[in-house]
Amino acid sequence: MARTLAEAEALRPAWEALRACSRRPSLNADPLRYFATLASMSGRAEPWIATSAAAGRLRAMVVGRLSRRRPAIALGYLRAPAPTLTFLDVVYGGVLAGDQPGDADEAAALLGLALDAGGASALSINHLAKDAPVRAPALAGPLRSAIEAPFAPHWRFSLDPQGWEKTMARFSSKHRYNIKRTDRLLVEHFGGEVETRVFRTEADLAEFAAGAAPLAARTYQAGLGAAFDDSPQWRSILGADARAGRMRCYWLVARGKPIAFQIGSSVGGVYFLESLGYDPDHRDHSPGTVLLLRSYALLAQEGVRTIDYGFGDAGYKRIYGTESWEESSVRVYGAGAPAALAAALDRTAEGISTAARRAMANGGAIDRVKKAWRKRLTSPAPKPKQEPEPPKQPGEERS
Repeated sequence: MARTLAEAEALRPAWEALRACSRRPSLNADPLRYFATLASMSGRAEPWIATSAAAGRLRAMVVGRLSRRRPAIALGYLRAPAPTLTFLDVVYGGVLAGDQPGDADEAAALLGLALDAGGASALSINHLAKDAPVRAPALAGPLRSAIEAPFAPHWRFSLDPQGWEKTMARFSSKHRYNIKRTDRLLVEHFGGEVETRVFRTEADLAEFAAGAAPLAARTYQAGLGAAFDDSPQWRSILGADARAGRMRCYWLVARGKPIAFQIGSSVGGVYFLESLGYDPDHRDHSPGTVLLLRSYALLAQEGVRTIDYGFGDAGYKRIYGTESWEESSVRVYGAGAPAALAAALDRTAEGISTAARRAMANGGAIDRVKKAWRKRLTSPAPKPKQEPEPPKQPGEERS
């Protein structure tokens, strides 16, 4: 087990080799991203990496962080209160196993160490794939009392190796016409003063963040506490990516002002899209879609062959997606009264949410609720300050 940065760093060569065996490598389990995230947490989390080896071969690894926090128990978009616990958060894609018989069982056994000897009172595995070889042995063994969140798709979009035009040729002529028309109408709306800017280097980071953060603050993700912001964590993550030459962030600029942004990293021919947003004042002109497709055309020129959208579903992912698989997060609570209380709250909330989803499953009710809630969380543009009204006089009425 690695419980210090030095011990974790010593595992890097074997870690990268094992991660290379994964058919769906995650950016979160990449060593560069792992260390950048830890560095940004200012001592609020510690490394926790467990490995299993035999005959000089690394068979399995679990990559996580140990911290004190409250479990993320939610009813829809609303967070429920819960006691603070010592959590082992296994990073997205952080359950790694080799391709030999029994390697998946070794990874499952490592997960059990977290609660038995790893110092954690709760375990969280972020978005474990439904078809992951480790899932069945883990849920039949160490995680048999697990609380599972609903499955959600993880989408990817394959770009044609012959170029962006070939990629777009997969779509109907009507769709291609509408995409070009949307781009043209947006450009005309701003009098032709529209450009796409790419940010790649560490020197670009401050300018990008200064333009993207105000836009992100007006998205529904900001209302959920999940939007991009100009924080030490994002600075650390993007700075590490920029120094490694893999940061690819974008603005759509209209009349000299960014109206949409996109954040991602290009690694080994895969573009991991991590965050995007736009100015809701211009939603009628689809600036987010325009920037998305413009960025894809630029990435295709660089040799990117796959767009990885990360976890979660969205309309644009279904349209511009060529493959998907199901994932769900898994939580397990250990012994002790605080952990037992958190487990009871978690199971109750999950049961209520599941019943609500089933009740709304027909007729697109879930999508309508999501749309309404996201619209509510989207911040309007700040209104200009007005002079205060003079105080009302006795008997005076104002309409």
